[in-house]
Amino acid sequence: MGLRGKLKIRQYVDFDVDGKMFRVHEITFRTEKTEGEFVLDIPSKEFTAEKARELAEAKAEEIDKAVG
Repeated sequence: MGLRGKLKIRQYVDFDVDGKMFRVHEITFRTEKTEGEFVLDIPSKEFTAEKARELAEAKAEEIDKAVG
């Protein structure tokens, strides 16, 4: 169970409820047991490639377990 294929990563700018701008990394991934893509957002201040992979793997396993 887990990730299938490559992670897609893109950076974009978003705004909080107060209108303050911040940067976010969007991580798009696929799982072994499902079709389609899933997305995680990580604030750029917290982003590393290792963290992106760890979070995507954990979420992929969670999704695959839920699907059965």
